[in-house]
Amino acid sequence: TWTVQDLITSSVHDAWVLSGRNEQTFFEMVSQLAQISAQKRGLTLPDSEEAGKRFGQLIKTTAKADTDQLLYVVVDKAVQQVGKKS
Repeated sequence: TWTVQDLITSSVHDAWVLSGRNEQTFFEMVSQLAQISAQKRGLTLPDSEEAGKRFGQLIKTTAKADTDQLLYVVVDKAVQQVGKKS
């Protein structure tokens, strides 16, 4: 388990370790951060397969580029690109 504070302050690598190196758990962490980011920015994440794939690809590409960056920053950037004004 993790707290919101754990997630917001974790690097991509730290979050991966915190997830137990489990993709499903990591996805849950990303989803939680995405909800926080979307709420703070007044955005809604589209509920479509296409948007989900785009969001996931943005996360993967950005996260792999620098695993020492904060996971929240990676997620927030993806939310800004995929999210729609509420």
